[in-house]
Amino acid sequence: MSNEDKTNFILRKRHLSLRELSAQTGLTEGEVAEVLKKAGQGKTPPPAPPYFRMAGKGVPAGCAALLALAVALCYLPVLHNDFVNWDDPSTITENPAIRHLDGAFLRWMFTTSATTNWMPLTWLSFALDYRIGGLNPQIFHATNVLLHLLDTILVFGVCFRLLKALPGKEGAASPDAPKAFALPVAFLTALLFGLHPIHVESVAWATERKDVLYSLFYLWALYEYLGYVVSKESVEFEVLSSKFWKFLKLRFKNLNNLKFKIKNLKLLLCFLLYLLALLSKPMAVTLPFVFLILDDWPYRRLGRGWAPALREKAPFFALALASAVVTFWTHEQTLSYARSGVEWYWILNAFRSVVFYLLKMAWPSGLAAYYPFPPSRTPGYLLEDFSAVGLTLAAFYFFFRLRRKAPYLWAAWLYYLVTLAPVLGLIQSGSQAAADRYTYLPSLAFFLLLSAAAARWVSYNLTLYGVISLSAATLLGFLTMGQIGAWRNTSALWERVTQVYPDENPDAYSGLGMSYIKAHRYDEALDAFSRAASIPPPLERTFEGLGTALAYKDRIPEAIKAFDYALTLDPKATGPRAQLWHVYEKLGQHEEAAGQMEEAIRLEPGTALYQNNLGVSYSFLKQYPEAEAAFAKAHQLDPRNSEYLVNLATICQWEGKAPEAMEWYWKGIALDPTEPLYDLKMGDLFLSQGKKQKALERLQKAWELHPTNPKVARQIGEDFEKLGKKDLASECFAQAQRLAVAGKDQPPSTGTPP
Repeated sequence: MSNEDKTNFILRKRHLSLRELSAQTGLTEGEVAEVLKKAGQGKTPPPAPPYFRMAGKGVPAGCAALLALAVALCYLPVLHNDFVNWDDPSTITENPAIRHLDGAFLRWMFTTSATTNWMPLTWLSFALDYRIGGLNPQIFHATNVLLHLLDTILVFGVCFRLLKALPGKEGAASPDAPKAFALPVAFLTALLFGLHPIHVESVAWATERKDVLYSLFYLWALYEYLGYVVSKESVEFEVLSSKFWKFLKLRFKNLNNLKFKIKNLKLLLCFLLYLLALLSKPMAVTLPFVFLILDDWPYRRLGRGWAPALREKAPFFALALASAVVTFWTHEQTLSYARSGVEWYWILNAFRSVVFYLLKMAWPSGLAAYYPFPPSRTPGYLLEDFSAVGLTLAAFYFFFRLRRKAPYLWAAWLYYLVTLAPVLGLIQSGSQAAADRYTYLPSLAFFLLLSAAAARWVSYNLTLYGVISLSAATLLGFLTMGQIGAWRNTSALWERVTQVYPDENPDAYSGLGMSYIKAHRYDEALDAFSRAASIPPPLERTFEGLGTALAYKDRIPEAIKAFDYALTLDPKATGPRAQLWHVYEKLGQHEEAAGQMEEAIRLEPGTALYQNNLGVSYSFLKQYPEAEAAFAKAHQLDPRNSEYLVNLATICQWEGKAPEAMEWYWKGIALDPTEPLYDLKMGDLFLSQGKKQKALERLQKAWELHPTNPKVARQIGEDFEKLGKKDLASECFAQAQRLAVAGKDQPPSTGTPP
């Protein structure tokens, strides 16, 4: 090491002791002290190492491309994942609303409170995915991965822009050090963000699209705000001299002195992006507070007082308030049980979550899709809660005291708390104690500080920095791909939860039991539900699942007993009544089945399924006018459901209203020309009327639409047999057999008339 290199090294590592500097440079302690003394007398400090200087325009772009490649390779296994039975059915697979991108859907997406979140833009993204590939899970997962990839690039851009603007420390050996370290710190932060396994839940869970989508607009708005603060651009557009304005002035004299100005285009863009973020997920409400944190540090814009900054952010806070009002409205049912006040253990769990998430980010072990509250508040658990309270308050005090000496720590701590605040559970909106998805954006503070510490530590060794980055990417990538496997399908999801939290969470075993039922693994389903029922406290949904498993095992008396107990636990529950309807219909007890549906409709009058089931019971009881009214109501509530419309047409046909039945079938074809069921039923009707040629035409049309339901394919074949078309009938029967073997002949969730 040359003398100049030794001098540079000493000045860059001046925070070390004289003994350490002497040992690393080979100089005596006196010589080291002399170098430091000369530097303090105004000697020009050495420049930053050349490999950490501000890079050319092509290098950041290359870093962004490298990040995109790393994220894409790491998340490739997601494309092989299926939907899961946790929210995916109600959000995507069994949600008829997203299957039609029309005016009715656009109205629905802005007015629905489904999933207790107001997220019209997220609903639109689901509808677009469905338009592209139907219910192909690869399309939905690919969109999530793409959004996460873009989020990672934006994290790099935000950190790079933030660090480039940091002021140098006066009298420091390298006052341009923050700029010199901008690129490596930003790259490593984005790498941690993109590949950390704690973010798998936000990407691999199709329903959690809202997380990666709102973050896209949130980060983009943050990027534009950083540019706005640095450039302080203000562009005015005067329109008084335009021909259009002159035209207005001639007709409206009171507009003579009016002047339109559009200032701060970047701030306007931030506002529009913020609006899009809120339309994707209400958690974006924290962005104006993050702006204020940045105004305090590093930009020191609050020195002239808070008033100018608050006036500047007033439109953002107004939008945040509106979003909060809508959010409370959509959570009304969820919040109803908390109207007597906030539970004390929610407050303790909020402090616990602050520490819990930091530990999971630092050591991502034991990650699971569901973190339950303990079955009972044990002394050990309470001790952990109060320890978390102490640690959080101590950290708050420590960082506050250091806000002058180390303002970046205070700013990072505030960012972490502010962005995490909406999901800390002070007002509980779910049964989980914590969730990995809640860390998606709050984790940035931790990753940025960790990356800055690592880059400073290896500041004189590019090779070591490369080794650290590559090692981090390899380790995190390996962990992430393993965590992606936990979301492969429903069984894998809940098996992972029960592995991490055995005998602690009845909902996990219930979810596992439902996945086994779907896979026709009824013995394993019964074991899972029985295990769930053994975990206190007893839950209505647990015994509903247990009854379902018993019913599939033909243990009908035990199933009825389980459903009745579920209703004892929650008399307002409608799920057990729907299952009892199936059991009573199977037993031929149609009056009892109708009674269950009548009560379910009283509790949930807007459920189309229950109206349809009631119509089926009335059909068996030969109460045809009542059945027609029930099917008509079901069709009104869900006009695009082919089963409800066919049931309505069928009951009209039984009442001798063949023209009305035919009219309903034509309406069905107009709603969905690709559904073969309507043509099949029209063929049946023509066949019953002896109109064989017309029947043949409709049946051929139904067959050309390639039915994917084995029952429909079989019925088309039976009709072809009646018409003497043996070859076509054989094709239909073969297709029905193939579909049944492929597992598509699932037990019906609703009913059809006898």
